[in-house]
Amino acid sequence: MRELLTHITEAKPQQPVTENPEEPQRVRLPPLTPWRIYLAHHKHSEFLIGPGVLWVYAQFRTRTDANRSDQLRLDFVVERTDGSIVTFHPGRVPRGDAKLHLYAPCEFRP
Repeated sequence: MRELLTHITEAKPQQPVTENPEEPQRVRLPPLTPWRIYLAHHKHSEFLIGPGVLWVYAQFRTRTDANRSDQLRLDFVVERTDGSIVTFHPGRVPRGDAKLHLYAPCEFRP
């Protein structure tokens, strides 16, 4: 999944602009992305999956990535069946993963 973040960031270094800046900017994952396997084998899989998963996508955030000085940070977003959202940013190795963030329904902002 880390390689996918790198690939997307290199291909789309800036978040697309839309008429509604409050609307999350989703970057669709390629159809064969093994996100289900990644979530199932993650050490915090129960937290990531919660009551169930509706969507998984990548999204540029409003802050910059510390590892990519002038580019926006790109995170994976998990929309769950209860309306909550979990964001994660995998590292090059599992111990390098960024902290998971849980947002209540309607609380998430890109």
